Amino acid sequence: MGLPDTSRLQKVTKDNLDGINNLINRGRAFVTAPLVGYETQFAEGQAGEIEREVVKELNIDTEGFRVPAIPELASKGLRREIIVPFKPEFSVGEDEKNEGKTKVTLEFSLQKGSYATTILREYMKN
Repeated sequence: MGLPDTSRLQKVTKDNLDGINNLINRGRAFVTAPLVGYETQFAEGQAGEIEREVVKELNIDTEGFRVPAIPELASKGLRREIIVPFKPEFSVGEDEKNEGKTKVTLEFSLQKGSYATTILREYMKN
């Protein structure tokens, strides 16, 4: 699975919405959100207002991401994909360790920055 090219951000407008949705459905574009840092790039319009409000409500001081004494620990911030393509594979079989029980195996791979525990939590909900 290829990683998204976050250097090619494209803002969604009324004019390009259908085309962007088509790219998203084909796994060629991704919805992003800010990973906060000292040069955080917020969205424009209503989405950007929401992102700024969340940072404000959480009292996040973006300048706190500068670390002059240890520059390699500093974080400018970036935008990361928040909805990624996910194609799980399931297999069902007998559980060799527990006679009479069925075992379900879920196999998947995720992009960098995605969390398997989040995926598993969604599948394990009652």
